[in-house]
Amino acid sequence: MRYPFLQIGGFLAVILLGTVPARAELSVVTSIPPVHSLVAKVMAGAGEPHLLLRNGQSPHGYALRPSDARALENADLIFLVSHNVESFLEATVDRDVDNGGRVIELFEVKGVTHLPVREGALWDSPEHAGHDDHDKEGHDEHAGHEDHDKDGHDEHAGHEDHDKDGHDEHAGHEDHDKDGHDEHAGHEDHDKDGHDEHAGHDHGPDDPHVWLSPSNAKAFVAAIAASLAARDPDHAALYNANAAAAVQDLDQLSETIRQKLARVHERPFLVFHDAYQYFESAFDLKAAGAISLVTGAAPGAARLRALRQRVADGGIRCIFREVQFRPRLAEVVAEGSGAKLGTLDPVGSTVPFGPDAYNGLMLGLADGFESCLR
Repeated sequence: MRYPFLQIGGFLAVILLGTVPARAELSVVTSIPPVHSLVAKVMAGAGEPHLLLRNGQSPHGYALRPSDARALENADLIFLVSHNVESFLEATVDRDVDNGGRVIELFEVKGVTHLPVREGALWDSPEHAGHDDHDKEGHDEHAGHEDHDKDGHDEHAGHEDHDKDGHDEHAGHEDHDKDGHDEHAGHEDHDKDGHDEHAGHDHGPDDPHVWLSPSNAKAFVAAIAASLAARDPDHAALYNANAAAAVQDLDQLSETIRQKLARVHERPFLVFHDAYQYFESAFDLKAAGAISLVTGAAPGAARLRALRQRVADGGIRCIFREVQFRPRLAEVVAEGSGAKLGTLDPVGSTVPFGPDAYNGLMLGLADGFESCLR
C-alpha cells in the first residue's frame, strides 16, 4: 500500500532542505602582497583573501584603514609573515602561531628556513670585517641617530608611509633638514646620550624577509592549505590540489630565475637595506653590503665612508634603490664611481595583486638584478 502523505512529506523535505542557506565563504585576511598571492593561489575556486598593504606601502609604520580593521575583526583566518615584519598589527591581532588558530605567522611554520641577520655595512670581504660599524674607539657609528633627535623625539613620529598629500614617508627626511642642512651634518658617531640606533627596531636574530625564498614559499603554501582545510573542510580537497599545483609552479619559477641569473651571480652589488638575503641564497648572488642598516634610515658618516670606499675599491657593479624609498642615498654612494643604479621591490608593491603576484615579484627581482649586473 502506498502512502501519499509520505511522498508529499518527502517532497516538502526536499524543498525545505533546498532552502537551507549554503555555508558562508571563508573570510581570510592577508598582510602583504606576496602572502596575499600565495593564499589566493590556494583559495582559488573557494574565495578571495583581503589584502591590507597596497599601492607601494611599507609594513613599517602602516596605519590600518577602517575597512582593514573591520576585515580583521571578522576574519576566520589571518595570514602574516610575523609580528616583527607587520608590526602595525601588533596592537590589533593577538599572537597565535598554532596552525589550528586564527592568526598564522608564516615565519614560524614547519619547513621554513631562517637565516641570521647580517651585521655591518659590508659583508663580502675579510678586510672589511669589523671595520664598518665602529670608529677607531670602537663606538657605534649610529648611536642615537635613528630613534631620537636632540630633544628625544621619535624622528618618524607622524610619518607613516605617506603624508596627507601622498608623498613618500621620508620626504624631507633624507637629503636635508628644515634649514636646508645636509642630512649628515653633525651626525657623527654619537649623540649626547649615546643611544643605540636600533632602539625599538629589533627584528630578532633572524632575517625576517623569508618570503623571498621559493623553498620557504612552498612551506608557506603547505601551511596555508592545512589552515584553510581545518577551517573549511568542505573545500579541503580543493585547497590541497591548489597547493600541489602551486608547489609545481614554484619549482618552475625557481628554474626560470636560476637560468636568468646564471651569468651574473658572481658580480658584487650593494642594496638599499638588507632585504634580499633569502633571494641571494636561493640563486647564489653576491651582495657586498647595505646602505641603510634599518629600513629607510639614513646611514651615519662612518657607514657612508665605508660604503663609498668599498665602491671606490672597485668591483661593485650595481647599487640598488628601493621603490618604497627616495633614491638619494644610493645616488650619494654611487656618485663618481661608475657603478650602475638599479631598483628593487622586495614586497611586490608594483605588481598587480592576485594569485600571480608572487611570481611577478620574484621575476621582477630577477630582472632587476640581471639588467643592472650584466
